[in-house]
Amino acid sequence: MSTILSLDSISHQLGNRELFQDLKLGILDKARVGIIGPNGSGKSTLMKIMAGEITPDDGRVVRNSSVEIAYIPQVDDFKLDETIEKVIFEKLRKDFSEIEASTRAKKFLTQVGFENYEQKVSELSGGWRKRLSIAIALAKEPQLLLLDEPTNHLDLSGLLWLEQLLKKATFSWILISHDRYFLEKTVKEVCEISPFYENGVFRNAGSYNNFVEKRVEFWKQQSAELSSLKNKHRNEKEWVSKSPRARGTKANYRVKEFEKIEAELRARYSRIPKKTAKTTFTSSARDTKNLVEMIDVKFGYDNLPILKKQNLILKNGIRL
Repeated sequence: MSTILSLDSISHQLGNRELFQDLKLGILDKARVGIIGPNGSGKSTLMKIMAGEITPDDGRVVRNSSVEIAYIPQVDDFKLDETIEKVIFEKLRKDFSEIEASTRAKKFLTQVGFENYEQKVSELSGGWRKRLSIAIALAKEPQLLLLDEPTNHLDLSGLLWLEQLLKKATFSWILISHDRYFLEKTVKEVCEISPFYENGVFRNAGSYNNFVEKRVEFWKQQSAELSSLKNKHRNEKEWVSKSPRARGTKANYRVKEFEKIEAELRARYSRIPKKTAKTTFTSSARDTKNLVEMIDVKFGYDNLPILKKQNLILKNGIRL
């Protein structure tokens, strides 16, 4: 199989935070790749770099010039007062003639399940707006489709539809998702983006469950290697700390070897996941009716509000 896209030692910062350093990743033809990683690890930024919407601070992105790439962002940007047909037509007329754009608009709106082309975007649910984004991408007939959290807002029928679409796809695709079940049903390779890995990524060919098993094996191996390195560092440190007379005429390579071990040990410690804060619930002898109460709770990501003055009471014996 040929490589259709590769990231060659890319590095990128977001503000003062370094997302990637010397990250290498190659994507082959017929790829079925799931990208996972902790929140804030830079998954969406990485996908935008692949799509050419962001230029990395360092390194390069090599794309096969004959490969058409379509990118579906996590959040769509549609004019709410326009019809779905006009939205897709305006997106396609940039690359096709008006007749071709109109033909493709109708064809791919039908393919993703739309029946009323005159329906306004404002009338669509989040799931159907996602389908509209997918229709626009498919209408460009890409060889590589990039999807950022495509399962967001989809109901069960939408999830099953998207699952079948990806399974039957003739094009390569890469998706970001936190939905483990969806990943298990669709992907053939998983890449976890995290600064805890030496090259910024841990990848494994196979299902999501197979990836989890391999990751456990990887961390066990890393733990054993770290333990061995610590013992070696301790022994070398004792030797280096001795006076020159006690060391005799030992070769200088021992000192250089110690410095090398110490540098490797620091690098490994820097990649160890830090412990996060945990919430604990303690019991008391008091029998209370209200266990947890949320009062006017607000929460969101950047400019995307998730909760607006949410009130919720969890009572004793609740089954939610």
